[in-house]
Amino acid sequence: MEILVALAILTIAILAALRNSGGLIDNSAYLWDKSMAHWAAMNKAAEIRLAGRWGTWSDTGKVVQGGRDFFYQLTVTKTEDGEINRGTVEVAATAEAAPLAHLVFFLPRPQKL
Repeated sequence: MEILVALAILTIAILAALRNSGGLIDNSAYLWDKSMAHWAAMNKAAEIRLAGRWGTWSDTGKVVQGGRDFFYQLTVTKTEDGEINRGTVEVAATAEAAPLAHLVFFLPRPQKL
């Protein structure tokens, strides 16, 4: 009888440990997705800075980061200072999903050479 009680307690402890490790795996995957989405947003902001494009505009599309597809929404708007525009990039796992990353950056007016 005592052996059955000990086995029941051990079974409950093992099941609790497995349940907890499953939550850790889920959390780890979520943090990986958030990190990759943030990198994708930073890369998109760098692309825009290097392109030297000026004005207000928006764009949506798909990017690959860490071997995974992400969807971005980019918006560039004017600021009170006419020499600087404000850009916003939101990156999500799917086109309809809530953003995993949100990045705000500023663009100086391109210099004429």
